[in-house]
Amino acid sequence: MLEASAWIMWIFIGALLVLWRRDRKRLSGELQDLTLQQSQARRVLNEFIEETGKIVQQFARLLPHNAPAPVFTTSPTDGGVSESRYLGIEKRHLVLSLAQKGHPTKEIAERLLLPSGEVELILNLDQTARAKVPA
Repeated sequence: MLEASAWIMWIFIGALLVLWRRDRKRLSGELQDLTLQQSQARRVLNEFIEETGKIVQQFARLLPHNAPAPVFTTSPTDGGVSESRYLGIEKRHLVLSLAQKGHPTKEIAERLLLPSGEVELILNLDQTARAKVPA
């Protein structure tokens, strides 16, 4: 026969197993709920991104093509330099458009909040591409 301490030990182990199963079942249910919430959040986010893209396209169509205005928001980076984040308008298009109107490189860089070297690079690449196109 088992001693009283052995019985107490087996009862304690049984109680631990019951508690472990109950917690495992509860955590499994919570995990399923979180997985469902995550998939719903992903779906809503994708719908939001699609709708935002449509709105950006509509705004891009409304902008005048002959006088593009710089459309950007600025956010400081670690070095205190502002970084341009263009919304739906290609940076290259803005630089080339302003250059065609006779604006100097330095003014274009200041207006678009770009480094002057980047503006020069865009202009040089455009000139190189035009030179390669047969007339």
